[in-house]
Amino acid sequence: MSSQALNHDHHGPNAKVIFGFWMFILSDCIMFATLFASYVVLKDATFGGVGIKDIMNLHFELLLSIVLLVGSLTYGFSSLAFDQGKKGAMVIWLLATFAAALAFVLLEQHQFAALIAAGHDWKGSAFLSIFFTLLGVHWIHVIVSIAWMAILLIQFMTHGLNDVMRTRLTCLGMFVNFLNIIWIFIFTMVYLMGAI
Repeated sequence: MSSQALNHDHHGPNAKVIFGFWMFILSDCIMFATLFASYVVLKDATFGGVGIKDIMNLHFELLLSIVLLVGSLTYGFSSLAFDQGKKGAMVIWLLATFAAALAFVLLEQHQFAALIAAGHDWKGSAFLSIFFTLLGVHWIHVIVSIAWMAILLIQFMTHGLNDVMRTRLTCLGMFVNFLNIIWIFIFTMVYLMGAI
């Protein structure tokens, strides 16, 4: 990226969009912080039912983590291809990111369905309520990112690579990486600490 383009990003109308999106990410941080705090308080409130050790499968959660983090890597390649003006490569890498996010959503849905089928739904205890809420809110965010990627792919095909699309791709990248950071916290606080 040229110094003129960088200057435009920091001082032009695109900078306002990116700053506004940072404000959205910060507000989302507050929401997830509240959910994490609630989980810490309620994780042992099983009322004689199942706890995290009873319902977790660390290998499956590790697979979810790998799928989501691969999506972050492919997004990085997509952004790099955009910077190099390689539209075809950018679209392919963004499609790979889309596929990784979709795989994560389907795997997580399978996990939720299996828990509910086993009689461990969100109504079973305070622990299950906060477990499903924390993971479910993150899951919905990933679904939103999938819809966003689909819309961006259509826009890239019609509008090409321009400043407006750069800003949109930048905001998407902030969102994708934010969700991956949240997942790392979920994996650590819910599953790794739950396994101890």
